[in-house]
Amino acid sequence: MAKDGISKQEEMRIYYDTSNYYEIHKDNFADQKIRFKKGYFLRNVFNIYYPQKNEKILDIGCGWGNLSIALQKRGFDVTGLDYSSKSIEVCKNAAR
Repeated sequence: MAKDGISKQEEMRIYYDTSNYYEIHKDNFADQKIRFKKGYFLRNVFNIYYPQKNEKILDIGCGWGNLSIALQKRGFDVTGLDYSSKSIEVCKNAAR
Protein backbone atom coordinates (compact mmCIF):
# COMPACT_ATOMS: atom_id res chain seq x y z
CA MET A 1 0.00 0.00 0.00
CA ALA A 2 1.12 3.49 -0.77
CA LYS A 3 0.48 6.50 1.39
CA ASP A 4 -2.98 7.07 2.92
CA GLY A 5 -3.85 3.37 2.60
CA ILE A 6 -4.33 3.40 -1.18
CA SER A 7 -2.55 1.13 -3.63
CA LYS A 8 0.37 2.34 -5.73
CA GLN A 9 -1.78 1.85 -8.84
CA GLU A 10 -4.54 4.05 -7.42
CA GLU A 11 -1.96 6.64 -6.42
CA MET A 12 -0.61 6.70 -9.99
CA ARG A 13 -4.12 6.87 -11.50
CA ILE A 14 -4.91 9.86 -9.29
CA TYR A 15 -1.61 11.51 -10.22
CA TYR A 16 -2.17 11.19 -13.99
CA ASP A 17 -5.87 12.12 -13.77
CA THR A 18 -5.29 15.26 -11.70
CA SER A 19 -1.84 16.55 -12.62
CA ASN A 20 -0.76 18.76 -15.49
CA TYR A 21 1.66 16.02 -16.63
CA TYR A 22 0.18 15.89 -20.13
CA GLU A 23 0.32 19.64 -20.56
CA ILE A 24 3.97 19.75 -19.48
CA HIS A 25 4.99 16.84 -21.75
CA LYS A 26 2.77 17.59 -24.75
CA ASP A 27 5.77 17.56 -27.10
CA ASN A 28 6.10 13.80 -26.52
CA PHE A 29 2.65 12.97 -27.89
CA ALA A 30 2.54 10.53 -30.79
CA ASP A 31 1.32 13.15 -33.25
CA GLN A 32 4.55 15.10 -32.74
CA LYS A 33 6.56 12.16 -34.18
CA ILE A 34 9.39 12.88 -31.77
CA ARG A 35 9.81 9.47 -30.12
CA PHE A 36 9.19 7.48 -33.29
CA LYS A 37 11.01 9.58 -35.86
CA LYS A 38 13.96 7.19 -35.93
CA GLY A 39 11.84 4.20 -34.95
CA TYR A 40 14.13 3.22 -32.08
CA PHE A 41 11.30 2.46 -29.69
CA LEU A 42 9.32 0.34 -32.17
CA ARG A 43 12.50 -1.41 -33.26
CA ASN A 44 13.07 -2.44 -29.64
CA VAL A 45 9.49 -3.69 -29.34
CA PHE A 46 9.71 -5.59 -32.63
CA ASN A 47 12.99 -7.20 -31.56
CA ILE A 48 11.00 -8.86 -28.79
CA TYR A 49 8.02 -9.83 -30.94
CA TYR A 50 6.70 -8.84 -34.35
CA PRO A 51 2.94 -9.36 -34.60
CA GLN A 52 1.32 -11.03 -37.59
CA LYS A 53 -1.08 -8.92 -39.68
CA ASN A 54 -4.18 -10.75 -38.42
CA GLU A 55 -3.24 -10.54 -34.74
CA LYS A 56 -4.93 -8.13 -32.38
CA ILE A 57 -2.66 -6.12 -30.09
CA LEU A 58 -3.51 -5.08 -26.54
CA ASP A 59 -1.39 -2.18 -25.25
CA ILE A 60 -1.77 -2.37 -21.47
CA GLY A 61 -0.79 0.89 -19.80
CA CYS A 62 -0.94 2.75 -23.11
CA GLY A 63 -0.46 6.16 -21.50
CA TRP A 64 -0.78 8.84 -24.18
CA GLY A 65 -0.84 6.21 -26.93
CA ASN A 66 2.59 6.48 -28.59
CA LEU A 67 2.96 2.75 -29.16
CA SER A 68 -0.73 2.11 -29.91
CA ILE A 69 -0.92 4.86 -32.52
CA ALA A 70 2.40 3.95 -34.12
CA LEU A 71 1.30 0.32 -34.47
CA GLN A 72 -2.13 1.34 -35.76
CA LYS A 73 -0.49 3.54 -38.42
CA ARG A 74 1.38 0.41 -39.56
CA GLY A 75 -1.91 -1.41 -40.09
CA PHE A 76 -2.23 -3.35 -36.86
CA ASP A 77 -5.51 -3.76 -34.94
CA VAL A 78 -4.65 -2.17 -31.56
CA THR A 79 -6.61 -1.63 -28.36
CA GLY A 80 -5.04 0.60 -25.70
CA LEU A 81 -5.90 0.30 -22.00
CA ASP A 82 -4.91 2.57 -19.17
CA TYR A 83 -6.27 3.06 -15.65
CA SER A 84 -6.09 6.83 -16.05
CA SER A 85 -9.14 8.28 -17.76
CA LYS A 86 -7.10 11.37 -18.61
CA SER A 87 -4.53 9.15 -20.35
CA ILE A 88 -7.26 7.58 -22.46
CA GLU A 89 -8.61 11.03 -23.34
CA VAL A 90 -5.15 12.19 -24.43
CA CYS A 91 -4.66 9.00 -26.44
CA LYS A 92 -8.00 9.41 -28.22
CA ASN A 93 -7.18 13.02 -29.07
CA ALA A 94 -3.75 12.06 -30.41
CA ALA A 95 -5.31 9.30 -32.54
CA ARG A 96 -7.52 11.84 -34.31
